[in-house]
Amino acid sequence: IISEIAEIIASAADGGLVLYFFVQYFGKKDKIRWWEYVIWMSAFFVDAHFLNDHANVQACIMIILVWAFSIIYLKGKNVVKLIATLIIYILMAFINIGSIQIVALCAGTPIGELIIPGTTLRIIVLCISKITLGVIFYLVEKFLNREHYIKKEEGILLIALYAIFFIVALISIKITVTVKLDNHQQMSFFALSMAVFLINIFLFWMVNVAHWMVEKMNYHNRCEIENEILKVQLEQQEKQICHTELLYQNARKIRHDMKHYFMTYLELLKAGEVKIVIDEMQEILKTEL
Repeated sequence: IISEIAEIIASAADGGLVLYFFVQYFGKKDKIRWWEYVIWMSAFFVDAHFLNDHANVQACIMIILVWAFSIIYLKGKNVVKLIATLIIYILMAFINIGSIQIVALCAGTPIGELIIPGTTLRIIVLCISKITLGVIFYLVEKFLNREHYIKKEEGILLIALYAIFFIVALISIKITVTVKLDNHQQMSFFALSMAVFLINIFLFWMVNVAHWMVEKMNYHNRCEIENEILKVQLEQQEKQICHTELLYQNARKIRHDMKHYFMTYLELLKAGEVKIVIDEMQEILKTEL
């Protein structure tokens, strides 16, 4: 039963990963409510459950469901989204096959033993392949989407977490193959391994939350500093404006006085009082400015 549940979850997870990638890459037409996601994921689970024994039909229906979701909710041309869906599912098949081959090579276990339905090894391989897909989708989406680029620290933590999971999974496979355990013991050991992995995920999430909080604090501090700088600059500009206004008023006053003097001198010159004008001009020239 556990193996069948794992197969169903793994098949539905493929559709969920593609939806995540499409939503981030193409963008939403409008806001998608949480219950709409639940409906589509439920459709994936129904497809995975009732067509679990017919892999080709199941994959075709999953492709149609993903394409229908992208047509209804996402931006872009429908033909482009169909081609992208087909390409992604082909790449996912290669990644799944490659993951199994790498696990078999690293664990020294034949591929045939890893893919036997209903075994603990099959469940472990499913976990490895789906988490590998999730990591690849996440990194590719961050690389293609310039608005949500991955930071160096985040990438290092993600790769480190995946490496820890991969090593734990390989150790689990090695112990399962070499040590004679019954199904209950195998599942208990696998559950313990997954618990360790979930603890690592929780720690990774906590580190990301702490990193986000530090960045937010730095952002607020930077905003406060910038506001203070802008406030000082604004005060200086206001002082400069007041000083400029004062200079302008003085210039207007001087111009008014000069105009008054020139009109007076013009009247004196018209009246023939040249000597008075000359004396006044000489007196002005003697005045120190």
